[in-house]
Amino acid sequence: MAEHLTLSITGFEGEPVPNQFLKQTGEATGLAILLPGLGYTCDMPLFYYSELQFLVGGYDVLRVDYDYRHLRSTSSGLENIAERLFTDVGAAMRLATQQRRYPAIAIVGKSLGTLAMAHLVGTGELSGDTTSVWMTPLLKEDVVFDALMNVAGPTGVVIGTEDHHYDDERLASLEARDNVTLITVAGGNHGLNAGKSAGESAQTLAGTRADVIKVARDRRAGTGSHNAGTRPSRRWR
Repeated sequence: MAEHLTLSITGFEGEPVPNQFLKQTGEATGLAILLPGLGYTCDMPLFYYSELQFLVGGYDVLRVDYDYRHLRSTSSGLENIAERLFTDVGAAMRLATQQRRYPAIAIVGKSLGTLAMAHLVGTGELSGDTTSVWMTPLLKEDVVFDALMNVAGPTGVVIGTEDHHYDDERLASLEARDNVTLITVAGGNHGLNAGKSAGESAQTLAGTRADVIKVARDRRAGTGSHNAGTRPSRRWR
């Protein structure tokens, strides 16, 4: 069982950062931080089921529920979003990791969330002890690709072949890294929907969610493709 709390996170220009903190009533085996996309919230399937699996695994979970969609229409919208995003996520991560001593930390971000993760890599706040899962990363943005090429901890990258950020050459470079598990969804779009029916898309999402959790579980157990000297395999759905 987990308590549903709200942390007092002070973000950009002193504004509160919307969040939900799901805290285990007993000891926690780790902390998971969820960073949604611009329009893909933590209530949507990839995050909802990942959250459940983390909770079952004994993790505390912080959902960072930022919503910057209203800023897209402004002339400096993207710059505004990035500045707010970096400040808000940095503050959220620092406060969450202070809640108790965590033996393991995992960050799962999608799309816009991977831009925040890239910033954390650049500032050194996403350390080599942290597991990170980059779902539909903004791979064509140099800052995101460079961060993925430099992140030290166990790393999962999930992307569909029909995603507009899919890049074969950059994915091949990532696949060559020993700490990266590459999960490629055949026919998947930026929402990782694939197939001709809702049922097929649901099956794809279920399998992807299982892979996301496996990255974190293997890191905690010290097994699987994250062992030194082993190379992760490309997975196709």
